[in-house]
Amino acid sequence: KQWYQRRVRASLLLLLLLLYYLVSFLAEDHGAIRKALSVLFKRLDHFDCSHNLDDWQALAATLEKAQQILDEDQWNDWVLKEFWEEREEWWPGYHFNEDQVNEDTPRMGSQWEVLLAKCCVARILLSQGNPFVMAVNKITRSQEEYENRGDNPMWDTMSNMSDCSSVTSSLTEGRSRKRLQ
Repeated sequence: KQWYQRRVRASLLLLLLLLYYLVSFLAEDHGAIRKALSVLFKRLDHFDCSHNLDDWQALAATLEKAQQILDEDQWNDWVLKEFWEEREEWWPGYHFNEDQVNEDTPRMGSQWEVLLAKCCVARILLSQGNPFVMAVNKITRSQEEYENRGDNPMWDTMSNMSDCSSVTSSLTEGRSRKRLQ
């Protein structure tokens, strides 16, 4: 029981720290964005957080915000070198494996939302044409064949996969973002 309480307390402290950085990040504070990226990447390195929707949405929103306000040198130094370079060999297989997505993947609920948020992050860090993004896009496109647009509340999210704002809208101000590629 003590182990569980310590773990919950540590998670809550991290969440509070993350919320502080996100509030600062909304004000376009470069230092807050850097700290938020650090916290998020470190959290998502761990198995316990690898399927946490809030963390993936926050990372997608923070990366989108960073693309908007950082110049190319800052993006390359902070995001690509400082945070992504040490993960680029193992994160794609760990988090962005196309085997996680198949025709049996539920297209509603938290598992699907996590996949959509991961897809947004993969688009930014890997590219539009990486196998994970292509697998999610394939499932998204196939959804149109089986469900009526008007009857599916998830349709808007799925049909706008080229624009990740629907996944991160709760954490961003909805401004259009500059694409890395």
